Order: sequence, then structure tokens, then C-alpha cells
Amino acid sequence: MTDDFLVIVDSMCNLDLLFYVAAHTGQPELSQCATQHARTLMRTLLRTETGKFPNRKGYHGPIFSTAHVSNFDPKTGDLKEIRTGQGFAKDSTWARGQAWAILGYSQTFQWTGQKEFLETACGLAEYFLIRLEMLPESFERPVSASTQNGTRETQRRTCGRLVPPWDFDAPFDESNPLRDSSAGIIAANGMLALSQSLGACGEHELSRRYLDAAISLVEDALDFSLAEEKAKLIIQDGTVSVEDAQPGQMFEALLKNATANHNSGDHCRYWDHGLVYGDYYLIEFGNRLLRMGIA
Repeated sequence: MTDDFLVIVDSMCNLDLLFYVAAHTGQPELSQCATQHARTLMRTLLRTETGKFPNRKGYHGPIFSTAHVSNFDPKTGDLKEIRTGQGFAKDSTWARGQAWAILGYSQTFQWTGQKEFLETACGLAEYFLIRLEMLPESFERPVSASTQNGTRETQRRTCGRLVPPWDFDAPFDESNPLRDSSAGIIAANGMLALSQSLGACGEHELSRRYLDAAISLVEDALDFSLAEEKAKLIIQDGTVSVEDAQPGQMFEALLKNATANHNSGDHCRYWDHGLVYGDYYLIEFGNRLLRMGIA
């Protein structure tokens, strides 16, 4: 750390704790640090997208993609370089990083009330939605559902378009594109918080836009990635144990199709599995809906 000081876009979600502690302990310096951190990442990790993507009907603000890692000179604070840790490349958009930014800037606006953070969250959300809309049809799969007799029946609708690729700019196998379900769920939480803030500001059309998008992201993830393998609690003689609902069929997460790290240069890669981020924010999304009186 004498020569390099790495900051990841994921850290935007950590600011929520600093703001919380500042509000509950009367230490404004913590809130000031968090606010400055958010501005530093706006300057170093956010990229303004112009001319490359289609105009957004109903949205007229700037659009932002994200890089993953800023490397600062710890002696001067100057930016030395942009890197990636878990994404495809330093100039690509790692899907979960974009999602962390949507949620982080939405939360930062809720704590500070400073409109620059609200506008940033909107621009990040729009980019996420653009890239999902631009995905090829190979990301879609027919929806199958259980019938009354226990067989599987394919319905006419499809799912999967809103379960994002692990990196929006990485090459993919059209027969089975690698995804990160956790990215979609995290982004949905950010858009739900964004919808609340916009509604409070009187921006009702934009508020509805992100509420609808958030719900669509989660519905698609449940159609595509919800694990069919279930567990059941067994209570016998005061002892609680867990068994597979179907013997031998288990999956240790709620959602499948997550990717922790698929960077080709990393010595430790994990992909197409369950991930705690996805499960946590899936439950949090339901809790947010309950607090909003929607669910």
C-alpha cells in the first residue's frame, strides 16, 4: 500500500454503514468521508456513455457505465490506472459492479439529499437496462412449469433476458451464456430505492419506470434461476434437522447462475453457482416491498 491504493466500485454499498453510524452517533466526519468517497468514484470509475447506445424514451439525462478498480497513488491521491479484478477487462462493464453502483448511489442520495447522486443512480440504471435490452435472443429460454400430475410443461413465454451476463462486454457461448443472477437482483434493489427517492421528489414517471424495471428483474430471475431443489425442517423429540425434500437433490443457495469471478487472469475463479449476494438481496428485495406496502 506504499505504492498502490486500490478502490473497488463495490465500496459504494459500504458507504451506507458510514452514513448510518454518522446519523446515530453524531460524527459528521464519517458522513463527509462517505460523501467524498462517492464523488471520487464518480470521477474515476464512472464513464459517461455518449452516442454509442440508443436514445432512451422517457429519459433525457446522462448514461454511465462503470469500471471496477481505481488504483491511486497513496502519497498524492492521484489516479494511476484503472483495473479490473473480477470483470472481463479494465474497459469492460462487469455486471455486478454496475449493480453495486446503482444501489450505492441510490443509497447515497437517500442519506445526503444531494441531487448529483440521484442523477448518477439514474444514469447507471439506464445503462444496465440498455445492455439487457441489447442482449441477443440466445439469452432467452422457454419457461417451463409443473403441471398438476408433476410433469414439466413448456409455456409460450420466455425468461432469461433480464438475468445479466457476468460482464456486459465479455464474449459468451450462445448455447449457454455465462450469467450473474446476483447482479440482476442487486440492481433491482438499487432501482427500487431509486424509485422511492424519485417518487418523493415528485418525479413520478421515472419512479414508476424503475419500480417496474426492478420487479421485472426479480420476476425474471425467479423464473430462470430459482433453485428447484428444496430442503425441509424435521422436528423430532425436540431436535431440529434438515433434509432434502427430494432425496439426493440439493443446491446450497436460493438462486443459481451466479458468477463470483471469471477474470481470466485470476488464479481463483468461480462461476455458475449460488452466491450469498444474490440470496441476501433477493430476501432484502421482498423486505423492501413489504416496507413500501407493495407486497
